[in-house]
Amino acid sequence: MNRAVFPAALALHALLCSAAFARSFDELFPDAPAAQKEAAFSEEGYYNAVERQAGNEYAWTIHPADGANIDMTRTLPGGKPPGHFLETLIVLPLGAEGDPLLDCYNALGRTRNLEGRTYPSYSRGRPVPLFEAADRIDNLTNKRTLADPPPARAVPHSEEVFFRVKDNNFGRCYYASRLESGPASISYRLTNVEDITFYVFTVIQKENLHIHFYLEILDEGILVYALTGIELSSLAASRVDVPSAVKKRFDVIKGWLVDGINLPLGK
Repeated sequence: MNRAVFPAALALHALLCSAAFARSFDELFPDAPAAQKEAAFSEEGYYNAVERQAGNEYAWTIHPADGANIDMTRTLPGGKPPGHFLETLIVLPLGAEGDPLLDCYNALGRTRNLEGRTYPSYSRGRPVPLFEAADRIDNLTNKRTLADPPPARAVPHSEEVFFRVKDNNFGRCYYASRLESGPASISYRLTNVEDITFYVFTVIQKENLHIHFYLEILDEGILVYALTGIELSSLAASRVDVPSAVKKRFDVIKGWLVDGINLPLGK
């Protein structure tokens, strides 16, 4: 096959696969209450804060169907149940053209677009940037800065990426993302790979912040189902409104993803 034609053929194959495997929201979440479904299809989306209960149990409110094959991470990477979770469910409208799953993948690759994204700071009375800088890096050993890749023409089956951010509150932080894809879905896990500190105090230990995005192309749009798990140090947990703090940070990352999906190719 001509080399110039091959990427286009891959993209067409992926698009046809996405369409062939498309399911509906009701197939995936048949027991979703009407209010939850309405919120999921709104611009804001559905959110619910969940705390760890006795016996390491959680009062989940989002329940995929047993046969939906949506395997969400409900522990931290080491298997520890976190103190807090944030459940999120939102369905984004499909664009008029292109491959929506590929758009999702390319959005996740635009690391530098995290830079400057704001959240409402009530203590300062104005929106402030969460990340002052954001860069992809080679690995955790040399931490060499890499440019974001050009837009891909096909979604890989798996990928691991490391990146560094300058957090407005916690300074320099390091994360790893791990992606796996199916015919119409992407599973994207994001974890802090070094302790997150405030001055000399550890706020979040290594691998104690974990965000799992599950993206699927539905008949009605792009499903974004996410679980954000966090275990704070006892000092931080006693001084922070954890659900509010987690939601602010998740909203920044969700906004980065959503806006990235809607960007023209090459931006």
